[in-house]
Amino acid sequence: TSNDEKDDERVPDARHVRDCVGVLALLRTKTDPRRTVLVANTHLFWDPTCADVKLSQAERLCAEVAHFMREHEDKLSPGESVASTPVIIAGDFNSVPGSEVHARMLRGIIPGVEDGGGVGRRLRSAYAAAAAAGVVRSDPGSKTMMIETGETGTEELKPAPTRPETGEPAHTNVTPGFTDCIDYVFVSDGVDVTAAE
Repeated sequence: TSNDEKDDERVPDARHVRDCVGVLALLRTKTDPRRTVLVANTHLFWDPTCADVKLSQAERLCAEVAHFMREHEDKLSPGESVASTPVIIAGDFNSVPGSEVHARMLRGIIPGVEDGGGVGRRLRSAYAAAAAAGVVRSDPGSKTMMIETGETGTEELKPAPTRPETGEPAHTNVTPGFTDCIDYVFVSDGVDVTAAE
């Protein structure tokens, strides 16, 4: 590119030009076909030196979720609204708990003014909600979570290790060079977290 193009704000930074931000679907529940839920899946850029790219992708994902919900509002059942439709966003965010990307997702879906505004939706970590409720069923990376309690021979769930500051699991990715939590499920109000593994 020429120097003029580099100074032109309309020419995007090539590191931010990625078409792998997410897949979105508006689904109907099996238990009540009149109820819809928006589900999004993502796999953000991996390079730890490009935190700004991941944050940009997380921002874009939230904006696209908000836009998608408004665009498909006519598909909702009578009595449902964009504000009441449960949202689940899951995937490999390639960012550790407490990072800017993690914090951005917890701020929720905040539609931009350029999209016509709309209702902002707060998100929470499904795993952290399950851990707080004591319904985590396994420890990522472990083969079993059941332990003998002793004399009675009964078994109970062993508490899974979590990060006290965020409630996220100790790790979701285990490789020879990197072990940490980078995968998440974020949910809005209207999603009851009954268990996590």
